[in-house]
Order: sequence, then C-alpha cells, then structure tokens
Amino acid sequence: MLHSLFQCLQNTQIYVAHLRIPAHDCRPAAPLSLYYQFTTNQTMKNILLTLIACCAFAFFSQTLQAQSISDADQKGIMANYNGFSAAFGKMDMSGIEALLTESADQITPDGSITRGRSGVVANMKGYMEFLKGLPKPDKVEVKLIGMQSRYLGPGLILTTYTEEKSISFGTQTKVEKTTTAVILKKMNDKWLLDLIALTPVVSGPEMGK
Repeated sequence: MLHSLFQCLQNTQIYVAHLRIPAHDCRPAAPLSLYYQFTTNQTMKNILLTLIACCAFAFFSQTLQAQSISDADQKGIMANYNGFSAAFGKMDMSGIEALLTESADQITPDGSITRGRSGVVANMKGYMEFLKGLPKPDKVEVKLIGMQSRYLGPGLILTTYTEEKSISFGTQTKVEKTTTAVILKKMNDKWLLDLIALTPVVSGPEMGK
C-alpha cells in the first residue's frame, strides 16, 4: 500500500516538473491556467504526503501493539504496581504521589473522575481517612490473580489486572475482587501512572442492588 502511494506521489512530482506553457500560447489565460494546475497538483501532493504519514503511523502503532512487552518494561510495570500497593497499604501519600504523572486521572467505582495528580492524591487521602475509621481487620491478604499489558504507543502501556482481597475478622473471612485498568507513561526512564480506573467485581444478583 505504501509503495503504491509513493509511486503515485512520484508521478505527481514528475507531472508538475514538466508542466510548461506552450511557446505559441500568449493568451492571458495561460498563466492563470498554469497556476490552477500547479496549485491543484501541489494540493494533491500534500494530501498524498499526509495520507502516507497517517498510513505509516497506523502501521507503526499496529506493529507496536502486537509486540510483546519487553523484559525491561515488564519490570517497570511491576515496580510501579508493587510500589503503589506498598504505599497504599502503608497509607503513604508521598509514595503514591511519586508514582503519578502530573496529569494523572482517576476513575472511581461510583463513576467520578478526578483530574490531575494533586486531585488524585487528595481523593485518595480522603478515602484513607475513611478507612482509618473502620474496624481494623485481623488479617488482610491481597492476591494478584491476573495481569495483562500491551503497548498503546511509544512510551505508553495499558495494563489490566484483577486483585482478590481476603479480609479476616477472627474466624470470618470476606473475599472481594477488584479489576483495575491503568495507563502507564514512561517519564525519565520510569513508568508512572497516567490513568487509574477500578471496578469491583460483583455477581449478577448483586449488580441490581
């Protein structure tokens, strides 16, 4: 496809280069006719160049998305995940803030959207204050039961995963599942969170409640 577009562009350039006013044609309309022909071909050339650029970008993006995550980038993904989980467990806001881009967004289960790192940090801080007011469980275990990642473009990765949290009070244990989607952006050789969207996993009957 790209070869055909380049060939068409080459033909257009040749046509424009060989465009001449006949020597015997001295009518006033001839220069104007030449101008319109030249302008039309220049426009066509620009359109073809734009189309080629779009096709090349689409081809590059599809190729990138089809690539497997490199070992180095997978380590970066896990470093962010583990760092965020540890900071959240300790309610360490500065640790969470360090893992967010300045333009980070957060989508919470109620559908609310918080924009900007400072807003996301403030939102999480409020949620942690709420957690502090709840009875403290005897034991909490979080298990990562699935994670998939793919490239969205240069320096951008989409990662989705599900966590299973077991919360124990004495002999009673409650299990909760949450699915999260994040977009990671590479900045200064470090993968940072640019979007966080999480959804609790509920069964059919519970969805109507």
